Amino acid sequence: MTKTTNEIRLTVVVDNTANPNLISEHGFSLWIESNEQTVLFDTGQGPAFKENVHRLNIDISKTDTIVLSHGHYDHTGGLPYALSMAQSARLFAHPDVSIPRYSVSDNVARSIAMTQISHEAMIWHPVDTTWTTSPTLIADNMGVTGKIPRQTNYEDTGGPFFVNETGSHPDLIEDDMALWLRTECGLVVVAGCCHAGIINTLRYALEISGESHLHAVIGGFHLVNASKQRMEKTVKDLRLLNPDILIPCHCTGQAAIEKLEHEFPSSIKPCLAGSVFRFPVTGNGKNVKLLLQ
Repeated sequence: MTKTTNEIRLTVVVDNTANPNLISEHGFSLWIESNEQTVLFDTGQGPAFKENVHRLNIDISKTDTIVLSHGHYDHTGGLPYALSMAQSARLFAHPDVSIPRYSVSDNVARSIAMTQISHEAMIWHPVDTTWTTSPTLIADNMGVTGKIPRQTNYEDTGGPFFVNETGSHPDLIEDDMALWLRTECGLVVVAGCCHAGIINTLRYALEISGESHLHAVIGGFHLVNASKQRMEKTVKDLRLLNPDILIPCHCTGQAAIEKLEHEFPSSIKPCLAGSVFRFPVTGNGKNVKLLLQ
């Protein structure tokens, strides 16, 4: 797609569900086209990313910027392919993105870290990686949050995450970050997994962007393991944030999505690989156009 001056176009490349002509996998990747930048946000596990890029006719070689939301395998697996195709792309990531990390349940550890091949692809990429722990601009109206402050008393990382196989050292997933887009409609926030908490993420994105109105949020909200109490508090705080549009994907969880659909029936938009969302950057933009390819 040729960059335009009147819209931001978001294409879901990888998600847990997919349109019939695409491949689904547990992971997330989003292709963002604006008048300022062409951005690849996360890369899924890898197989679905590579296949879906071709089926969606996305020219990855035109990527200006790659952003990694955090260092889990289901967000970084397609990185070797992406970097091989977009050798001039800038890469933004937190310094902890490649640390060892595990999910430990019933004394059984499963590695969920970035793979070695993805790590090596980062190391050998011709363009130096921008390591960021604080808010960083990508363009005039676009930036990444860096490390997100954990301020709510009810949000957590969302799972049994550790940095060692014995499960004695919790992984706070401090590399978790989001991307924000400033539009004339208000702020659009793109999240990978919200391990810092969806409310913490949205509040911080509003604070650092200088925007007062939250227009939309898309990505994984990581409410799949949320307790009833957490869900109720999340809904209460979402009402205060008053987003126009909610697009829950990936790790949000079906029960949480159904709860959000019930509480915000006019705001929820369905999301799956192949979904395309167009956000006007002029006018009031209250009704995002949803195209299913």
